[in-house]
Amino acid sequence: FFNDTATPEIYTRSLVGSVRCVQETDLEGRTITLEFENFFLVACYVPNAGQKLDRLDYRTKEWDPDFKNYLKGLEQTKQKCVILCGDLNVAHQEIDICNPKGNLKSAGFTVQERAEFTNLLSAGFADSFRRLHPTEVKYSYWNMRSGARAQNKGWRLDYFVVSESLMSAIDDTDMVSHVMGSDHCPLKFILDVGKIQKPGIGGFSPPAPIVPAKEEEKKVSAVVKPKSIPKAKKSEKEKKAESKPKKKKEIPPAEGSDSSDDLEGEDDDDEEYEKKEEGKGKSEEDDEEDEEEESEGGNPKKAKKSAPKKPSKKQETLFQHFLLIVKKKKKKKK
Repeated sequence: FFNDTATPEIYTRSLVGSVRCVQETDLEGRTITLEFENFFLVACYVPNAGQKLDRLDYRTKEWDPDFKNYLKGLEQTKQKCVILCGDLNVAHQEIDICNPKGNLKSAGFTVQERAEFTNLLSAGFADSFRRLHPTEVKYSYWNMRSGARAQNKGWRLDYFVVSESLMSAIDDTDMVSHVMGSDHCPLKFILDVGKIQKPGIGGFSPPAPIVPAKEEEKKVSAVVKPKSIPKAKKSEKEKKAESKPKKKKEIPPAEGSDSSDDLEGEDDDDEEYEKKEEGKGKSEEDDEEDEEEESEGGNPKKAKKSAPKKPSKKQETLFQHFLLIVKKKKKKKK
């Protein structure tokens, strides 16, 4: 339904000014083009590839590219949107046919025909029904001989394909499948003429191309391994520091504590503790000597004798701890 009272210009062949299709297309009389004030309406019956696919090459290599150029020429010549409607003889996606796997080599569902329809949409056109109803399963054609309509085993071959910028002006489009009388059903298309924009306004996202089934099977997902980041070389000092065993921190008892409860344990444990503490004291003295040698250039002969240092807090606490152990042993002997 069009809300437009202007009388259109009618072209019974694919010829509008300097825009026309190839001569063979015109001789078959497959198109009628109406020119309205703000848009072109093109009604078309696209050639069938045939039961033996004897016209598949003509359909995909001549008709489809030439007809796409014709539609784009209408847009560009007069800066008007284009509405293409009719039996386009292709079920574009698997959702548009009842038995997709069983019809891969059938006319209307070959990879070549579907790919050419994708190319048409990629040129700036939109499948209006699928855009408004992306997941709805509906058909417009049923084989009369097999009684497919009673079982709803059909194809969606009939379309309203529009310029991308026209999508915002479409109120609704649908298949009127309850209307009988033919192997095809009518289509409904409601357009608000007041919302029509010039072609090229609004932008579009082209659909993904259709890949032949054989090529899809050959495809192998390549796993890209991330490049290993080279580790920075460590200096000799860092290597020596890592090779040394890490010292475990021990919490010393509080200063001035005489309570024997803080030193529970057997005599063997006390002896082991004394040995550990003596070893720690030696290691600390060795570290101090190493530091003195390094300060003089690493030569032990040149190292000067330093004055005796005051014991650190840690040494004082260890000494107090040691005295407590000695007192404890004396009490046990008495």
